[in-house]
Amino acid sequence: MEKQLNTSLIHERMLQLGLSQTELAEKLEVTKTAISSCLKPEKHPRPRHLLKFAELLKLSFDEIVLKKRLNYNRLSLSAKVEITKY
Repeated sequence: MEKQLNTSLIHERMLQLGLSQTELAEKLEVTKTAISSCLKPEKHPRPRHLLKFAELLKLSFDEIVLKKRLNYNRLSLSAKVEITKY
């Protein structure tokens, strides 16, 4: 299962709490660039930051991380072989 940040909910909550990316970065002790990067749908912050990220936004881990099912038909043959090993 693929995981992706729920960026729309995160942006909404940042607005509700009046937090800018810079303020969020300061509270997480990362750069503003790191926050900007992780708020892109294809990016994902480091695991050690996810719980603090959720805590600061007053959201649960399950709310900020979306779980997507892989489309098995779109995988390469080698990826399918790796999956079937498990």
